[in-house]
Amino acid sequence: MIHVIATDLDHTLLRENHALSKETAKVLSHLHDQGLKVILASGRPVPGLTDLNAQLGLMQPEDYSIYLMVHWF
Repeated sequence: MIHVIATDLDHTLLRENHALSKETAKVLSHLHDQGLKVILASGRPVPGLTDLNAQLGLMQPEDYSIYLMVHWF
């Protein structure tokens, strides 16, 4: 049984215009409503990921995101 879905955003979940399709948003929201943990992972700045979490209804204390800190040397 699946309990957690974690996914990257760019070139994975988002379309070329950097937005979620309505269909993808609907499916992820439905999975979350069914009790699955939906976790967005990204190297995007925090506000960009927060907006997507809000769009999907992933803003409860029990919801998680993975913010990747990338340092270029």
